[in-house]
Amino acid sequence: ALGLDDLLSGHLPAFKEMHVALEGDDGLPGRTVPARVPITIRHLLTHTSGISCGLSSGIDGPKRRGARELAWCACYEPLVQGVDCGEIRSLRQWVAELAKLPLQSQPGQHYGYGYSYDILGHIVELKTGLSLERALRRRIFAPLGMHDTRFSLQGAGAQA
Repeated sequence: ALGLDDLLSGHLPAFKEMHVALEGDDGLPGRTVPARVPITIRHLLTHTSGISCGLSSGIDGPKRRGARELAWCACYEPLVQGVDCGEIRSLRQWVAELAKLPLQSQPGQHYGYGYSYDILGHIVELKTGLSLERALRRRIFAPLGMHDTRFSLQGAGAQA
């Protein structure tokens, strides 16, 4: 079972003792302090977990960000590069690496898009014993008749 107010660490122990990066005098992420409250499933669903994300897509992504946002993007750059070069090959591995990074804000304090739904996807994998793609196909897409809905298209299925 999975409840909204379940502690994330109850499902993924690596998230038990999270830390929050404080801003230095320059406004950039600096030293860390322990999170005041644990992350819950509700925090993940409402984008209030404190988990941030990398640089937004688009060629003008860096231009749309200030120094603070770019500094946070730099925290996630090694993870993104790990995926791009094939070092991080699974959602499980991705989430394990996310757990090592500091939070951008205290859980429940601020709204901000991040990788929370990646973590929720991994919990779906753990609870169902299936890959996220298979779990969604079996529990949502197939019952709704959505047979052409996929995470990625290949070959003949890539037609518009």
